[in-house]
Amino acid sequence: MTRQQHKTLYLDPCFKPGSFVYWRKRTYQVEQSAQAASDPLTIWLKDIESGELTDFSVTELLLDGQHNHQSAPIFAPTSAKLTQAVQEQNLSSALAPASTLPQKFLTRADKMIETIETVQQLVREQEHLAALRDEQMGYTVLLKQACATLAKPVSLSTYYKYWKLYRQRHGDRVQMAAALRRKTANQIQLSKGQLHFIDTLILRFYAGKRSIRLTPHKLYELAGSILERTGNLWLDPDKCPSGGIANVVEELLNARLPVQAILGNAEKFAWLSEIKLPSQSWFYGYLRWFEAQPDQGRKLITGRHGQEMWE
Repeated sequence: MTRQQHKTLYLDPCFKPGSFVYWRKRTYQVEQSAQAASDPLTIWLKDIESGELTDFSVTELLLDGQHNHQSAPIFAPTSAKLTQAVQEQNLSSALAPASTLPQKFLTRADKMIETIETVQQLVREQEHLAALRDEQMGYTVLLKQACATLAKPVSLSTYYKYWKLYRQRHGDRVQMAAALRRKTANQIQLSKGQLHFIDTLILRFYAGKRSIRLTPHKLYELAGSILERTGNLWLDPDKCPSGGIANVVEELLNARLPVQAILGNAEKFAWLSEIKLPSQSWFYGYLRWFEAQPDQGRKLITGRHGQEMWE
């Protein structure tokens, strides 16, 4: 295998030359050296303080900290991000006990840890066999083989996803479970009424080519003022017959029409549900997605509310 080929056999972006590693209370920078070309399973690290260049086995580096998470290496693309990551680790000693976390997150964290550590053990065994046969194999090839031989095989992309969380949380199951819980908690589930309200405002005042378009901040303010006027009530697509939606929307958006004209109508009032305005950060993120993928936005709107609303 040529030197040029070996340059691409890094396990993860964290091993790219120029990236940084904090390990065993020392800070290193990943180096691309002439020696690395002969062995893709060796990583060369330069000690930032002494400037000394030392070679380490990739598996040694990754498996260190398996039983003592405080000694696990911390990776970062820049020196500033490494410093931040080290500080976060030092401040994370006071964690919520495992008893406060739902069992499903702990179980998932255990599965991820078992997958990572089993794959790494298999890679180490294959590395040893390859050395005995005087063969050289890329780390990615070894990883794929290991992932495929698990009792429940995983894809390489899934392994990398597990590995990213594993190294971010230093292999600690409680930290990993807590991170999984926070990720789930941040996934806001909006009602059909909320989605109809937000999509209506986007189509009326933001999307498409128009001479005057509200800024995201003004659009969010408008959303708040409309709900304040209607008493946080908006049309519920599950309650309203398709033929009446357009008329009710026009009346709800008409600031000159007394809202009591709608709320006092028993039939129309039955079509409304109380909704809550999503957070500003969610709202801005949704707008960015809508702008970046207009075709997908159209499919989303028509899929949720029908072609008539888009037109």
